[in-house]
Amino acid sequence: MKAGERFCCPHCGEESLVKRKVLTEGFRKTGEALVCALCGAVVGEAAPPAAEAAAAAGEKSRKLAAFLGGDERENVTLAADPESRFCRDCRHFIAHPFRSRCGLTGETADPMADCADFAARE
Repeated sequence: MKAGERFCCPHCGEESLVKRKVLTEGFRKTGEALVCALCGAVVGEAAPPAAEAAAAAGEKSRKLAAFLGGDERENVTLAADPESRFCRDCRHFIAHPFRSRCGLTGETADPMADCADFAARE
């Protein structure tokens, strides 16, 4: 059973929809449950949406690998270039929501532009 599905509620006897309800203890989320939209009675446990999405993504990955006739690959992680000279990484960069500036020249600075007077932050 999943959220949005129609069913006949065993508690109230009416045809209703399944609704996902967040269970809390104070301000802390303790879990989720599936409840009747009319009477609010618990009719089942809800699987976390992240677990459902991860299982679906894994299944799609396996199907694609089987279709292409290859093995599944591990996820690739990209590392930042240590030689980058972006203004946002410069010691003189002054971040502001409306206009970012260079503390050295006083001009408007583009955070993703290459900095001519680059000095790494400490």
